[in-house]
Parts: sequence; structure tokens; C-alpha cells
Amino acid sequence: MDIDIEKDLMNETLELVTIVEGTEGNAGKYFDGVTEVKAADGVTSAGVYMKYNTAPNGDTPVYKYANMAGVIEYLTVGNQTGKAVTLTIDSAAHTIVADINAKAI
Repeated sequence: MDIDIEKDLMNETLELVTIVEGTEGNAGKYFDGVTEVKAADGVTSAGVYMKYNTAPNGDTPVYKYANMAGVIEYLTVGNQTGKAVTLTIDSAAHTIVADINAKAI
């Protein structure tokens, strides 16, 4: 997957966000928190996106989104008692924590 972003835009303007689809009257619309985002901004479905400002030096930020579906590998692990390494996955915070027991790995 190629993501083409000018290197000048990489100065503290990147953020991973979860885009959700609206419900009821907003079904088919996508939101970054409470702000609606459109296909022109790069959002075509719910998921995890990299949000970046294409006008970092301007007075008003202009946000675009790059879908991370092809970049992020979702990991699932069964935690079993007695294993040397167990993983805890928090999909909301996008974190993985590894607990290593006092055993040879």
C-alpha cells in the first residue's frame, strides 16, 4: 500500500483516529468524533485512519485521512495459563501489552 504524503506535512500533524459510521438519520455518514468527514477527505468506510493536516502553517487546519486497513495487522492471541508470554490487546486504545513470565522463551 502506498501512502503519498509530502514530507513537509509530517511535522507533528499525524494522528491515528477511529472513524465511525453514523446511526439513524446519519447512517451512511462517517465521523471523526463529532466531526463529519467525507469521501473527499479520504474516508469511505468506518475504520482506523491516519489523520493529517495538509495546511500545517495556515490559520485553519485542512485535515485529510489515509485508511490504515492495509497497514495495520490485527492480532488475536489465546491466553493460556502457564504460557511464557501472554498478550493483552486493547482494540479501542490500539495497544498490545506483552506479559513475560519467569520462564525460558
